[in-house]
Amino acid sequence: MALGMSRLLARAAGITLASGMIAAGLAAPALATTTTTVTTVSTTFAPAALPAPTVSSPDYPPNASAGGIGRPGRFTFSANGSTDVVGFRYGPDFPSTYVAADQPGGSATVWITPTTFGVQKVAVKSVDAAGNSSPITTYWFDVNGG
Repeated sequence: MALGMSRLLARAAGITLASGMIAAGLAAPALATTTTTVTTVSTTFAPAALPAPTVSSPDYPPNASAGGIGRPGRFTFSANGSTDVVGFRYGPDFPSTYVAADQPGGSATVWITPTTFGVQKVAVKSVDAAGNSSPITTYWFDVNGG
């Protein structure tokens, strides 16, 4: 035990030590305890909501009968101004197939081949790098029966 600590223990026990003496067998005095209250503040980062994507097709335009069964058509999905978009999910009823955008905030073009005639749809949502998604855009188009 260091000489300084020995003197502290002896003084706490009410014993005076001569120079160079070491107190043996003395217990440390009880220390006063204090209670500290800690307040935790938590914040949640909520990214800006992604806007719904835009969808277009030169081969199957909206409000017009075009193409045909088995005739593939190009469909372009765009980020609608959001630079956070890195890809899109799409499908006929539920957007489950993923395609990457050509660049962050960019677009992607896919080929869809109708298997039936009449009014069809493709449901599309934008996706950011964290996996957040936008509301769904539903693009309706009419496939020629002939």
